Amino acid sequence: RWLGVLLLICACEANGDGLGDDPTPRLWVIGSTEGVVPRALAVQRSGSVFVTGRFSGLMQYEGLQLEADGADSLFWLMLNADGGVQWVRSLRGRDVIFRGEQAAPRSSGGWWLGANVDRRMVIDGVSYQPGAWVFAIEEGIIVQARLLEMLSLSRLASAPDRPLAVAGAGALGPQVELLTEDA
Repeated sequence: RWLGVLLLICACEANGDGLGDDPTPRLWVIGSTEGVVPRALAVQRSGSVFVTGRFSGLMQYEGLQLEADGADSLFWLMLNADGGVQWVRSLRGRDVIFRGEQAAPRSSGGWWLGANVDRRMVIDGVSYQPGAWVFAIEEGIIVQARLLEMLSLSRLASAPDRPLAVAGAGALGPQVELLTEDA
């Protein structure tokens, strides 16, 4: 019996059937003693899943345990197609202030994470100023970061061998930027 908050991730087709030849949808349950709030989720063609969000207390999943630093911490979690943890990362919530997170798979196998940063923050010794950012993440590490020429980010869209499309609000209205893998 679990006393806390649960995050449920279901891998299924739009009609609720399982993926491919498997008729049964897969369900993964992530628990937290105080709270877990997913903010963005993306799926690669391989079936791997990237989830980012916030949690408090103790977060548990298949033997994995993360303890929040203070009231609220950020997590990045990558699950393989079978629901096994490939990697996970926890960041101190008071130091990392993201808003409006969006995620999308990268052609290289990593992940794009777009977010609006409200105040200066530091991750792994690198300082990021306020603004709309897109981060390239591999194995839980930021390998590239780009400050966008827009006021706020609202959507990411990716497709194999195509630039990442980023939509948001510019100074004069809606704005779209295209980013390549090496940008």
